[in-house]
Amino acid sequence: MITVSVAPAVDIKSESTEATRIAVLNFIQSQNVLGATADEVAAAFGSSHNHVAPRITELKKRGLIVATPYRRKTRSGASASVMVAS
Repeated sequence: MITVSVAPAVDIKSESTEATRIAVLNFIQSQNVLGATADEVAAAFGSSHNHVAPRITELKKRGLIVATPYRRKTRSGASASVMVAS
């Protein structure tokens, strides 16, 4: 797993869906070409995968992020897609 380079300044667990979506997008953008997996986004915000995964799906549907052909291991050892801002 890649160590994230920016510590988010927002508590997404108490934010609205739109605010969470914006925070997730900003975080993925901050990772530049390294991108981030859903697990890395969740870890950066101290949240669960289940909290950020729907926001990532929404961002992909809006065309704001895309899955790369790359995969990285999650904290549980599973393989996960790396997302980058489009």
